[in-house]
Amino acid sequence: MKWLLCSACVWKTSWPKPMKGLLKFIGIVLLGLALLLGGVSLWNRSVCKVYGWQTERETKYATFVGCMVELNGKWYPRNELRIAQ
Repeated sequence: MKWLLCSACVWKTSWPKPMKGLLKFIGIVLLGLALLLGGVSLWNRSVCKVYGWQTERETKYATFVGCMVELNGKWYPRNELRIAQ
């Protein structure tokens, strides 16, 4: 392996070949996971928006709760709406 010397530090110029393949694989997996989670989030937000449009109610999407519906000035999860009414 080559080493590159500078005034304050020492850097490796390259990774070993098996490590490059592993790092590339990990990067691709992480990118795919990020794209998948982003797509799921967009889908959930759009479904919540369509529900609000169809029922003519004010809705918003909360990250860890899901679709929230405003009813009598309070926000309820869409799943618990029957209990609140």
